[in-house]
Amino acid sequence: MKKVLFIICLFISARSFSQSVSTPLNAVAVDSSGTPISYQWTKVSGPNSMSFSSTTTANTTATFTATGTYLISCTATNGLGSTSSATVTAVVVPKLSITITPNAVKLTLQ
Repeated sequence: MKKVLFIICLFISARSFSQSVSTPLNAVAVDSSGTPISYQWTKVSGPNSMSFSSTTTANTTATFTATGTYLISCTATNGLGSTSSATVTAVVVPKLSITITPNAVKLTLQ
């Protein structure tokens, strides 16, 4: 049985986000067997307030609705059943609101 040579999971944007933000996630897998590759995205740890637009495609979108640190994994499986996984960490911080008036600046964490 041939192995998946490697898989790389990447965030397109920064690894730190404000809550209630969606960000694209991309995975690339290279396989020497030439068989089709399937993908599976999962949240390994972090708050329960996270979702994927699709858990079974190479390219997906993650939406975070709570602050915290999230560990996200993507596993690639080739047609022979060999697998390879990679993980990334996303840190979701509170939203920062800035209000500027003629006499004051107000910063608010939401």
